[in-house]
Amino acid sequence: MRLSGAPLPSQAPWPPTPQLIHEIRLPHPPVELSPNFLARLDSRELVPGARHYNPSICRLGQRIFVAYRVESFSAVSSIGLSLLDSELTIQGSGTVRLPNEKGDNHWEDPRLCVAGGRLWLLALMVRLQLPPVCQPRLFAIDPDSLAAVEEIPLGFGKIGGIEKNWTPFEDLDGKLCLVYSQHPRMVLEVATRAGHTTAAVPIDPPGASCSGRASPVAINWIDGAIGGPRRSMLEFVGGWVRIPGRGGRYWYGAQLFDGFAPYRITHYTKEPLLWGTEASPTLHSPRPGAGHPCCVFPGGAILEQGGSGDFSAIVSIGVNDSYCCLMRYTFSELLERMVVA
Repeated sequence: MRLSGAPLPSQAPWPPTPQLIHEIRLPHPPVELSPNFLARLDSRELVPGARHYNPSICRLGQRIFVAYRVESFSAVSSIGLSLLDSELTIQGSGTVRLPNEKGDNHWEDPRLCVAGGRLWLLALMVRLQLPPVCQPRLFAIDPDSLAAVEEIPLGFGKIGGIEKNWTPFEDLDGKLCLVYSQHPRMVLEVATRAGHTTAAVPIDPPGASCSGRASPVAINWIDGAIGGPRRSMLEFVGGWVRIPGRGGRYWYGAQLFDGFAPYRITHYTKEPLLWGTEASPTLHSPRPGAGHPCCVFPGGAILEQGGSGDFSAIVSIGVNDSYCCLMRYTFSELLERMVVA
């Protein structure tokens, strides 16, 4: 059974038609029944906590790391990091040691990438005050000690709300960059502070959202339109549509963009690869009054080679703010579901 769901908000009329509202509200199959489901990370082997979610997977040499948000039973979040073997089995876990300005800071929704041969972590430091403050912080991480060994100040953040649009990646010139925004589409080169704004695919009508969710990865592929090899960045993006009861139903899709400045989007999926669903388990938050959205949140991707020459992307996702899963998509499948921007 292939999940299809409703079209992306960009492909649908707005305000939503009764048919679209009906499709968004429909119960969707459990994530675990998706043909792309690969594995669920065993929470007992992760850093101890009440909930583990919104993971980011990354490959450094022969080692595979996955960073994730750990919510304690006192509702304070930290960042866990686990080492996986080639079979994606957890070999060890620990808490990433990040400098806190206050002991009660929350660290949320990590993104991993490798740039310049180093492991980088972007994490969101959140202060739950009035108004709340959400500050992205970028660290180089020692993969052995799990400590931050360098921080690059970013100098921006959001006061008065929580914003989670920043995703780090290494471009095809070897520069460390951040996808800063999808609407407008903005990419920042970290070292030079050069910013690039290009056209976004039209996936943000009023009432819906879209942001970069997973750190982009470089791919080599054969582009039939140009009749030869091409290098691009593969990025998994997502957003949410408001629904009654659970607050929002999340979705994600994929897009390709040029790996050189100005990082123009070239292809994107016509409809979601996956919708959040009530049919997958939800753990209650230890924080009073916290919501429980129908959430699928991709945070990272790695590539693996298939036997036919087609490669696959393994994507790490958080499900319903409750646990971590791995999904697998062949590139031919992704390309089949994409249109030219």
